[in-house]
Amino acid sequence: MKAIVIEQYGPAEQLSISQITAPKPKAGQVRIQVKAASVNPVDTMVRAGMLESFISLPLIAGWDVSGVVLETAGDSHGVQVGDEVMAMIPIGQPGAYAEQVIVDSALVVKKPHNLSFEQAAGTPMVSLTAWQAIHDIGNVSCGQTVLIHGGSSAVGAFAIQFAKLAGARVIATASATNHPYLRELGADQCIDYRSGQFEAMVSNVDLVFAAIGEEGLLERSLKVIKSGGKLVSTLSEIDPEIAQASGITFQRVWVTPDHDKLAHIANLLSDGRLSLKIDSVFPLEQAAQAHQRSESRRAVGKVILTMA
Repeated sequence: MKAIVIEQYGPAEQLSISQITAPKPKAGQVRIQVKAASVNPVDTMVRAGMLESFISLPLIAGWDVSGVVLETAGDSHGVQVGDEVMAMIPIGQPGAYAEQVIVDSALVVKKPHNLSFEQAAGTPMVSLTAWQAIHDIGNVSCGQTVLIHGGSSAVGAFAIQFAKLAGARVIATASATNHPYLRELGADQCIDYRSGQFEAMVSNVDLVFAAIGEEGLLERSLKVIKSGGKLVSTLSEIDPEIAQASGITFQRVWVTPDHDKLAHIANLLSDGRLSLKIDSVFPLEQAAQAHQRSESRRAVGKVILTMA
C-alpha cells in the first residue's frame, strides 16, 4: 500500500510516498480503508523531531482517521466490515497517512451520516482536546466566563462551541478577519490579538484556555483570571507555582483517545449542534504541502489529506 513514512526528522519537504506491506489486524483490532486523515500540529512536531524522546522512527504519522472497515479480528466491539467510521489513533502508533491503517476496535466510532469523510477525519483529535480542556479540566458550567486564545484554530473552534453548549459566556481571540467566524461559532466577544491587549479588555474570567502557543501568553492570561479560576494550555507551559501564587490552577492538556466522548461528540455533530470547518484538502501525495499549510498558522479549520 501507499504510505507516508517518516524515516528521519526534518522539514516537510522530505515527506514522500513509500510502498509498504499492508497491515493485518490482531485480536481486538480492525483494518480500515483510509478515506481521509487530518494534519494536526503534533504531526508536524513529530516530523520535526520535537517529540523524539518518546517517539520512535520510522513511523507513519496521522492520528486522525476516517474510512471504511475492511476487516475485524476477535472482539470488534460492534464494529462490522463495511461500517463507515472515524477514530483517534494513540500518538506514536502507526498512523493514517496511508491507504490502510490498524486501529483498536474499542476506539472506533461510526461516522455520522451527515459528515463527509474529510469532516470526520478532522474531528477526533481536536474535538477531544477541546472537550478535555473545557469539561474534564475546566469543569465549565452555566454562567461562567471563558476566554479562548486561538478561537479560529480547529481546537479553539470546538472549545467555543463546547463552552457555549455548557451555558458559558465566551470571549475568543483571533485576527479581525476571523471574527465573523467566531461569532458563527457562538463567541460573545471577539478580540483582535494583533491590535488589542486582551488583558485590558476582560477581567474576572473563570477559565482561560490557550489553544495556541505564544511566548508570554500564559503569564498575561493570569492577570484576567479570578482567584480560584483555571488556566489550561495545549502547547505552552508555565510554572504551576506562579499560577498558584495568584490562586489559579494551571494544567496542560495532553489529549488521549476516548471512545465514549468521541461518540458523544459524533452525536452532537449529527444533530447539528456542532460544526467543523475545513481549511484545505490535499491528496496524500501532497503531504508536504499539507504540513506547510498547518505550520503556517494561517489555516482556519482543519487541513485534510485524502486517499485516492
